[in-house]
Amino acid sequence: MKLPKERKERIQVLVLVVIGLAALVFAVVSLAINPLLARQRRNAKNADLIMENLAKADREVHGMVLLGNEYRRLQFEINAAESNDIVKPVLGSYLLSVRDGIEQTARRTDVKLTGIQEIGLQVLPIAAGAPNRTFRSYGIQVIGAAGYAQVRNFLAALEASNPYLSITEIVINGHADDPRVHGLSVRIEWPVMTGENIPNSAGEAK
Repeated sequence: MKLPKERKERIQVLVLVVIGLAALVFAVVSLAINPLLARQRRNAKNADLIMENLAKADREVHGMVLLGNEYRRLQFEINAAESNDIVKPVLGSYLLSVRDGIEQTARRTDVKLTGIQEIGLQVLPIAAGAPNRTFRSYGIQVIGAAGYAQVRNFLAALEASNPYLSITEIVINGHADDPRVHGLSVRIEWPVMTGENIPNSAGEAK
């Protein structure tokens, strides 16, 4: 390429050449860099998506661990309750299962027992549409005599002995010959597991 003789024209030509070269370099660089930038944006977007999915999976795993721990805790409580607190028949009799504890509690609280009468097994009320019953109620009537403080201690000790024990009826009568002693009648009930051939009372148990 031959440059003009005039200095001003030569400068103009050189400027145009420089601009053209700059445009060419920019075009080449853009063609090389734009795909890299687009790939970088895609990678960043994919990385964000991966991190979001990992966080979601971590939350789900954490939730499953918590549910597993809660299930094991509840299972332990159920097994402990079934072993320690749900009344089971002894030699086919629920009365034999509970009598000794009642008598020991009465002696410990200075309540004089005059009788323990069996009420037997009762059906527990359930809401309409509820699933089949798992439990029925076994009840006894405890009759005795004691002072007010002894009666109070006796009832408190009974309730503390079993979280599922229910005192469903209390009758206290005064004694005219000794106002310090009261006649006592207490109805006590416990939940018991149902079975295919569950008897109506302990006396019918086989």
